[in-house]
Amino acid sequence: MPINTNYNFTEFHESGKYISHFNFKALFKKMGGNETYIHDILDLGKKDLIESLSKIKTFYNENHKIELEVAVHRLRGTASAIGFTDLYNILTELENNINNNINLENYILNVENEITFLFTNLYK
Repeated sequence: MPINTNYNFTEFHESGKYISHFNFKALFKKMGGNETYIHDILDLGKKDLIESLSKIKTFYNENHKIELEVAVHRLRGTASAIGFTDLYNILTELENNINNNINLENYILNVENEITFLFTNLYK
């Protein structure tokens, strides 16, 4: 699933438009407006989203709380760095509730739904 290369990121940024759940302006600024860097970081992020979600599900199903916490924390860092604000917030809630074992399955489902949303809107 390659990134949607139909975006003209400069025009996208200057128009003030944004995809809900994604702080494009922050990423644009971090990458100095360089569209190649933006594509690269989104491609790396995509790979990490897929791998981390798989690990999170596995660790949850196998009741490996320490590994689950590490995987959630790592993905939270990726979400923050790229600007996936809603995903970051969901992961923060999940991370805060791992030790209490409160609604973890629902939080993981919310993570999966948010990743699906991001893929639908950013990756084609």
